[in-house]
Amino acid sequence: CKYAVGKLRFVVGENQAELAYEGWAHLLAEGRQKPPPFKCPESALESYHLAATDDGLVTAAEAIAACAASGTRGLAVHMGASAASGQLALPESLVRCPVSAEQVLETELVTCSMCGQSLAPSALRGNRCRACRRLAAVSKDDPRMARALGVYPGLDHWRRWKIAETERAYILLAVGLLRQLLIVLDKETLDVLRAAEGQRLLGSWQELPQVEQQELLG
Repeated sequence: CKYAVGKLRFVVGENQAELAYEGWAHLLAEGRQKPPPFKCPESALESYHLAATDDGLVTAAEAIAACAASGTRGLAVHMGASAASGQLALPESLVRCPVSAEQVLETELVTCSMCGQSLAPSALRGNRCRACRRLAAVSKDDPRMARALGVYPGLDHWRRWKIAETERAYILLAVGLLRQLLIVLDKETLDVLRAAEGQRLLGSWQELPQVEQQELLG
């Protein structure tokens, strides 16, 4: 009676993996002793059912998932779950919400009716994001306001300001007796992301034409 030591080779398409085994030859031949299950080196999942990822890794089939955005088959442990739906996706297919910091699929993003930023659904309430709902009065010597006024001196004509910020933008709201001016600036470059005006009691916004923007900003 011989004791067998060897390797099993699994081939899936053009890809392959090996599994070491050992045991009494007659037990293996008769099926009374099974070789050990294949263990995924990344997820530690064990299985007798193997499959290949799109990049050629042969591993436990249960360790493989399809990216919800691209359909690419890869290891589930290398993917992240969307905070909105729980669907798995590759890291490059997930978008970080600038308000809640949650990772979601690009197709799940919603738009704030005020600042216009693309956000995770959880950050929006009543069509406005958390930042726009929490605008706070600010003085012109606040470092953020001072920075904006230094680039756009025309804004100094407005006396009363409110401000909020996200990871990517400053949201500035000038409040007049009847009118309001909304300016959304990129936090790093101070480029204008949105410029709009509206009536205080209506809550709706009208985009400012480019020429009018330039005159207003100075």
